[in-house]
Amino acid sequence: MGGDGTVSRIATASDTVTATIALGDNYYPYSVAISPDGTFAYVSNTNRDSVSRIDLSSNTVVGAIDVGDFPMGVGFNSDGSKAYVANANSGTVSEIDTATDAVVRTITMPGRDVRALAVTPDRVLTAEYTTDDLYAVDSTSSQIFESTLGVGAYGPNSISLPSDGSFAYVVNRTGYVSRLEAPTTPTVTSAVGGDKAITVSFDPADGKGLDVSYQYSLDSGSTWNSPDPAVTGSPMTIPGLNPGTTYAVKMRAVTAFANGPASSAVSATTDPAPDPTPTPTPTPTPTPTPEPVTKKVQKAADGKGQPPARIKVRGVTVVTGRNALTNAGQSIRTQVVASLPDATAQGEVRYVKVIRGPQGLVKVRTYGRPDLKIVVRQHAPATSEYKAFSTRSVYVGGVRR
Repeated sequence: MGGDGTVSRIATASDTVTATIALGDNYYPYSVAISPDGTFAYVSNTNRDSVSRIDLSSNTVVGAIDVGDFPMGVGFNSDGSKAYVANANSGTVSEIDTATDAVVRTITMPGRDVRALAVTPDRVLTAEYTTDDLYAVDSTSSQIFESTLGVGAYGPNSISLPSDGSFAYVVNRTGYVSRLEAPTTPTVTSAVGGDKAITVSFDPADGKGLDVSYQYSLDSGSTWNSPDPAVTGSPMTIPGLNPGTTYAVKMRAVTAFANGPASSAVSATTDPAPDPTPTPTPTPTPTPTPEPVTKKVQKAADGKGQPPARIKVRGVTVVTGRNALTNAGQSIRTQVVASLPDATAQGEVRYVKVIRGPQGLVKVRTYGRPDLKIVVRQHAPATSEYKAFSTRSVYVGGVRR
């Protein structure tokens, strides 16, 4: 494959080229994937924004499929009914119905420049070449996962895995190879019923280096539910249940690479519904004349809610800590806006990234632009006793102005 627009077929027994298949002038093929039954192959053509289908019985091109901008990685699901293509310049993955050679879905990834692609029993895996981020789409629920690959990983450009998908290796342009494995099983320690809810406590699973969240099942694992917002540690509260009902709860850990094994089931019963009480007839009372109220000033209760003195030019900076509160007990909300002089939207995305975690945690990842301007706004609504809380902090070159 290469600039001449051809694909070479090699006999592995003799390491000799047995056929040279012409795709077209200036096609620049990048990646080839062979269907599980070995009857045909898909080849991504970076300079034509297309995928060529090759009949392997005749070594001829029998069709082409238009996909996204600059297609690179290609892979099939286990039965060969679907194929997936990573479109680097679009930041998307194209899903192809191999029976019709038609794109049936275009999945937008959280970042751009997705090049590597692999398909496991649970996931369609991609990775962003300009960062250390691994992205994945759950093949059943279409939920999108995102996780960093860890220290030493940068510029992932290839993902390889065995046929059973039990683990994978990610090759990074730094020369570092990341190993991906499924998370272990969380151990449920207790389940307590409450008002239309059950609270489950558990010992965490090992995510094998990837970010972990947790799902639960109430039907012996036939269906799995992801809490919103995501649960990343014990305990997990399951709301919206029927009163006075016993449930058997299972849990599992999930990462961007795979769903972990299910835990043993644990039973808990929600509180019974309260007896209805008659509504008393209200006694009219005169409306008092309200007195003027002087509201107090609302401010951050501690350092978790105060903006940092500096933001790193390259690296990760915590802007607002977890569970940041005001002195009125209100959660602090944070908005981050970044800009570069005369930069395009694509350029801004490449040099700054806002990372939101659980309990209001907000971080900023920067990639080395000293002229980057970052504006941090924090706010909390007014209460009956306190004024609304609002701050604005401007950073240029990482320094607070």
